[in-house]
Amino acid sequence: MRRLFESAGFTDVRIEDRYWDEGDSEAKDTRRPDIVAFNPRNRKRYVIDVVGAWAGHPGGAARGKWRVPGKAADAKAAGKWTSYRGALARQETGGRGWMVKTSLGARDEFVPFAFEVGGALGREAEDLIGEAVSVAEYNRKGLGDLAHWSALNWEGHWRQRIGVEIMRGVARCIQRSADSSSMVASVSGRRRNLEYDRHCC
Repeated sequence: MRRLFESAGFTDVRIEDRYWDEGDSEAKDTRRPDIVAFNPRNRKRYVIDVVGAWAGHPGGAARGKWRVPGKAADAKAAGKWTSYRGALARQETGGRGWMVKTSLGARDEFVPFAFEVGGALGREAEDLIGEAVSVAEYNRKGLGDLAHWSALNWEGHWRQRIGVEIMRGVARCIQRSADSSSMVASVSGRRRNLEYDRHCC
């Protein structure tokens, strides 16, 4: 994800910024976002937390509207909004770690980048990809860092890379589940895998 924002032209991209949401004493709900990046196009700093969801059933019209692609990701994104409630309240009071709100109304944007292990992105993640495309066009006229005649456009390239990274994560989960050292005995005596969690990736 960091490389995506750097490639698009975001500046001051930081991973796990320990000074974000900093205070004299850390509150119980202090948060450390995965990525903090400044958007030169709209002059806002984006605060991004990545979260994955294990969708139990694939989405699509064949299964009805109850399981549209990205629905599980959106549910995880809603959970992130809840967990960041305290940090967002500190933003409104001008807490340390946030940009100063100006008369132009510029303020930090919190975005939970939620995805499903099947590859679908949540609504806010899709919007963020769209903004990254706009920044790439703003900075490089849509070419990004791809110049070869056979290359995909900038958006297509990064969507593929995100999909590949999601699948690599799933493959690591499967590999670890096959490793007997990752299996532990539960209280009931049955064996369970610590890697799989239906609520988080």
